[in-house]
This record gives sequence, C-alpha cells and structure tokens, in this order.
Amino acid sequence: MPCLRATRLPKHRGRPIERPVTLLTRCTARTSLILVLAASLLAASPSDDEPSSAAPARARPTPKVRPTPPKRPAAKPSDGVVNRRPVRKGFSLEIGIGYGAIVVTGLDRYTGQRQDRGFEPHALSLGGFLTNDLALFFRWKSTYHGTSNAEGKTAHRFVGTQTANLQWWFSDRGFLGGGAGLAIFGFGFGRSRDDPGWTFGGALDARVGFALARWTHHLITLSYEVVAGIFDKGAAVGLTVNLGYQYY
Repeated sequence: MPCLRATRLPKHRGRPIERPVTLLTRCTARTSLILVLAASLLAASPSDDEPSSAAPARARPTPKVRPTPPKRPAAKPSDGVVNRRPVRKGFSLEIGIGYGAIVVTGLDRYTGQRQDRGFEPHALSLGGFLTNDLALFFRWKSTYHGTSNAEGKTAHRFVGTQTANLQWWFSDRGFLGGGAGLAIFGFGFGRSRDDPGWTFGGALDARVGFALARWTHHLITLSYEVVAGIFDKGAAVGLTVNLGYQYY
C-alpha cells in the first residue's frame, strides 16, 4: 500500500533495525479530506431533480384568444321591403293612372288642335314574366281629355291603344317597355250625333319607368309613356306621366 513504507531506523549495535511503520493516521486524514472535498463539490453542483438557484427565466405571456362571435342567421324574406335582387316570375298585373296631353294631326276638323291637359283614367296590363327580367303583357292604355262637341257641350275625346307589350327590367328598379297593336281615336263620354265616329288604326307604345318602392311581390312605379295612333288621314299622340302598381 502506498500508505505503508519501510523506514530505516538508526543502527543498533551495528545492525540496522528495520520495521514497517504504518502511517494509517496520515493516510486516513488524506482520505477523509478527499471525501470531504468530493462531498462538498457534489453538494454545490445542482441536481437534475432540484430547481436551479439561478434566476428563473421569464415565462412567455399566454396569447389572449378572442371569442368567436356567433354567426347571425341568414335574413329570411318577408313581406317587408326587400333589399336583395327581386325574383320575378309567373303571372303579373299592372294598373296605372296618369296625367298628360293629346296631340292630333290631320283628323278632319281636329287638324292642328292640341290639348295641353288630359287625364288618363286607366292603364291595364295582364301577362307574365318570361324570365326574371322580361315580361310579356297585353296592355290597354287610354288618354282622355275634355273638349267641346258639335253642340258646344263638354265631351271627352280619347286615344286608346291595345298592344302586345314587352317590359324589360335593365336593373333592380329601372325598366323599359314598348309594343305595337291597335289604336282607337274619337269621342267618348258626351259624344253628340254630329260628332264623327271612332277612327281605327295601328298603334305604337313606348315607356320608361322606375320603381319608387318594391316589396316581395309588389311594386309602385313612376313612368313616362308615349302612345301613337296612326290612321289613314292623320295621327293622334298621347303623352302621359303614369303612377302605377304592379304585382308579380
């Protein structure tokens, strides 16, 4: 053992005396010192199971999760005003009244006369939509205005048209219309025996309009319309502004 070594003692009576000297005390002290130092080092080193004495790292903040707002239910069509694009199909009915004038040219004694005031008692259309934007109607349109008959009394003169009429909606609120058919011109209420009879001819019709208000199946419209009756001896033209109602 490294801790045991032979130590020569002084000669005694001419012979050297050798004996082993066990240095257990010194060896034990060294061993104890080594063990103490090792234990100190082990105690100073951080353990895997124990938290480190160093300052803990800052924890990352947890991101805030915003709650998802609930989905709103889709709007259901109702009888109120509809904001989406209208769906037009099936049977359609149109009724209107208006105010305007009649211009007459070349029809016997009415040649050159012009009545600047008139009243349209009715405009009626019956038909249906061929597509969502195009409808076909049979349209009756008449414009009356007051005048004097052969006896000097007040009478109503009119120009009326019965046409096959198309209505085309070029937008959700705007439309164009037009057609051709039969025209009638003459006296209505208050006609006397001496007044000329009705005159028949061809008819042309054109109009442009706008939906003032619309619902699921109903419309209130404002339109400007021109109707012309073309006869053998002249023509009669009615100009009116119409306020109408339409169902589809």
